[in-house]
Amino acid sequence: MKPALIIDMDGVLYFGNRPAPGLTEFIAALDDYRYCCLTNNSRVSAFDCAERLAAMDVHVPAERIIPVADAVRAYLADNHKGETAYVIGSERLREAVAAAGVSIVDRADVVVVGLDLDLRYEQLATATRALRTGAPLIVANRDPHFITEDAVLPGTGAIVAALVTATPDAQIVNVGKPNPTMFALALNRLGVDGNEAVVVGDTVTSDIAGGKAIGARTVLISGATSAEPDHVVSGLPELTALLPEL
Repeated sequence: MKPALIIDMDGVLYFGNRPAPGLTEFIAALDDYRYCCLTNNSRVSAFDCAERLAAMDVHVPAERIIPVADAVRAYLADNHKGETAYVIGSERLREAVAAAGVSIVDRADVVVVGLDLDLRYEQLATATRALRTGAPLIVANRDPHFITEDAVLPGTGAIVAALVTATPDAQIVNVGKPNPTMFALALNRLGVDGNEAVVVGDTVTSDIAGGKAIGARTVLISGATSAEPDHVVSGLPELTALLPEL
């Protein structure tokens, strides 16, 4: 039986608004596979991602896409429903927090952090006050940077680092990859166990580590590495050729 594929998006399928070489052929080759796509980008919904891919002339249904905001919503609904949260992040992240049954306020029970391109000092100050009174720090990811079509820019992890520097004893919950929450959503949607899946990604600490944690085989799109993924490929064309061997 062919494995189910769990595929990272940013840095694998595209770089910002620029498609990765071989994207069209790769997506076409997935017709015979069960698959879903994951992104640690807390600024987008599944529909946003589907629209971005459509602009690149490839079609991936929104139901095959799991953005980290969905994982944040699931985690909060399971662990903090009915509580309050202070949120640093995009409107998509705030929508996910509200959908979990958590009210967004300044003096809050928990602090939720994602990427915020309009970050202000007073936001860090408000979050720090809450953390110093014992509020847990729930983060969409700790990725130090994110990739656009022409640059590598500070990511959510850079914001988290500022808060942790101010509050070293903060209780941190990372909901995004490599945390099991993201991968559990993917496995549930695909209807498989971890040992029936192959995780494809471009980062050792996020995609490959998360895949190995659920017992999946892993494919790294990168150069040489000491992380020992099951396969290393240089890009989507090589991955497309590898699919029959997985």
